[in-house]
Amino acid sequence: MGVQPETEKKENISPVVKEWLLANRTGKLHSAQWRELVTEPLVPLLLLMVPGIMLLRSFIVSLFVGSFWMVGIAGLVSLAFMLIIRARRYARLPIQVATLRAIKQPPPTWMFWKAWEFDTAAGTKLFLHKSLLPDHIVLESGKNYLVYYLSESDRHILLSLAASDHPDSGKWQPTTEFRERLKRRTSVRT
Repeated sequence: MGVQPETEKKENISPVVKEWLLANRTGKLHSAQWRELVTEPLVPLLLLMVPGIMLLRSFIVSLFVGSFWMVGIAGLVSLAFMLIIRARRYARLPIQVATLRAIKQPPPTWMFWKAWEFDTAAGTKLFLHKSLLPDHIVLESGKNYLVYYLSESDRHILLSLAASDHPDSGKWQPTTEFRERLKRRTSVRT
């Protein structure tokens, strides 16, 4: 009664991940993925600002009342500039795709510093240091997965994944548009 047939287990992919797979297969980031990557540094920045505001609240009032209001404006302009630079970078970064074998379960969400571990077909390990997946995904060790990811200079970012033997895996394979976009963006970077 409580045991699911094997075919039902394979189809257990959230609608959000399915939507992201469809966007990634064309070589594009989904708007939610792009927004997450661009605004990533805002969370620590805002967390650091809270104690600063509490300590400097009388000075902050003088910034807006006195002649130092331009410092606040300059801070906002530099923040906007940083976000624009990040948005441009992630809009142009090529999405990579690979069929990878899961080595072990991904770390829990609260262990954000630990990487997801996969093996490539050549037997080398690939560590995905950040995951944009909305749900906690259960991986089977030794099973192959279709993985879309970004490669930055110092880390790999997991965008979306699905089991290679999923009944809908054909819908999520890279398109010719993906290959053209990858070729164009890789030639620009080199």
